[in-house]
Amino acid sequence: MTCLKFFAGATATLALVALMATASAAAGGTTICKVNETPCSTVNHYGAGTKFRAVSGPMTLKRTWSGLTETITCNSSDLTGQLTSTGSNSAGVEAQVTSLRFVECVLAGSACENFTFASGASPWKGVFSNTPGTMNGTLALSNGATGLKVVTRCPQGGTECPYTASAATLEVIGGEKGSLVATKQQLKGTNPSCAPLLDWDATYTIVELVPFYLAQSF
Repeated sequence: MTCLKFFAGATATLALVALMATASAAAGGTTICKVNETPCSTVNHYGAGTKFRAVSGPMTLKRTWSGLTETITCNSSDLTGQLTSTGSNSAGVEAQVTSLRFVECVLAGSACENFTFASGASPWKGVFSNTPGTMNGTLALSNGATGLKVVTRCPQGGTECPYTASAATLEVIGGEKGSLVATKQQLKGTNPSCAPLLDWDATYTIVELVPFYLAQSF
C-alpha cells in the first residue's frame, strides 16, 4: 500500500511539473536572439536601441485600375529601424521603422519611365512576434490613427499618388541572416486620379542586426 501511495504521489508531482512547464512556455514572450537557441538566454538578447536594416533585390509593386494590373519593377528596396524593447517576458519585441524606400522603379510603357517612392508618416511602429516551436514569426507594422503611408511620385512632375493601410504584416524568417517577406500587402489610394490599389511584394535580407533569430523567451 505504501509503495502504491508513493507511486501515485510521484506521478502527480511529475504531471504538475509538466503542467507548469507547459504554462511557462505558453507565457513566454519573444526576443531577438544573437544565437540559435530557444528559450534565448538573457545574455544573448538584442537590447532596446539596436538598429536594423533590411535590403531587397529586384521587387515589384502592382497597381490595380478597374480590374487591370500595372506592374512596377524596382531595382531594390530597403527598410531601416531600431528596437525599442528587448521583448523579454512580453508578447513581442517593439520597434520603430524609420525609413522605407523603393529605388529606381520603372513602369514600362508609361510617359514617366522612372518613379520614385517614399514612405510617409514615419516612424512606423513594429512588433516582432515569435511563432512557437520555430525561430521565425511576423513583423506587424502600424502607425496609430494615421496608418501606414507610401507616396509615389514621378520625377518629371507627374501626379503624386499617396497610398495608405491601417496595418501590414511581414513574415520573418530567422537565421544567420534573417529575412523579411512582404506578400501582397495591399495599400489603398487616396487620390481619385491615381490607381485605387497598390500591392507590395518583396523579400528583404537583414544586413544589419546579424545574426537574427526570432526566439521565444521566458
